[in-house]
Amino acid sequence: MNAAEVDRGLVRTKETGAARTTAARSFHSLRHTFTSWLAKADVPEEVRMKMTGHTESKTHQKYTHQELSTLRAGVDKIPSLTQSK
Repeated sequence: MNAAEVDRGLVRTKETGAARTTAARSFHSLRHTFTSWLAKADVPEEVRMKMTGHTESKTHQKYTHQELSTLRAGVDKIPSLTQSK
């Protein structure tokens, strides 16, 4: 993160009675974003996995977050159950 000059958004929190510094942005948060952007662009899962370095589909799916607009577009592709006359 430092080499890429990405601000980590460090926040001081108090968890279980002890003060702790956590990062709002990390390598993994960037990986989640990158993977999700690729999914939104309809990049096939096997290509996304190669680009992100994931070897297991189950792990990769945890990094892929679909936006509501993408889910709606998927629903719109379902054929209508009613027939037009």
